[in-house]
Amino acid sequence: MSRASIGRAPVPFEFLLRVSDSGLYWFVRMPPTHLSSFLTNLHANLENMTVTAIDYSQSFVYSIWPKTFDEGIPT
Repeated sequence: MSRASIGRAPVPFEFLLRVSDSGLYWFVRMPPTHLSSFLTNLHANLENMTVTAIDYSQSFVYSIWPKTFDEGIPT
């Protein structure tokens, strides 16, 4: 997927693309109703694929207690 092809046919979802030595990471934010067809099309074009999905409506954000990392420091 090149910048030119994205310009001609933009991906209809918010996404972030990262490339590293170990692979390509494509973070896509889309409605759950589109996930199955998206993964089917993607899988048909890849030899190896790992999928991690986060359901934001069912997930929680937790804060880290700052003193967790203050081991050995007197308070």
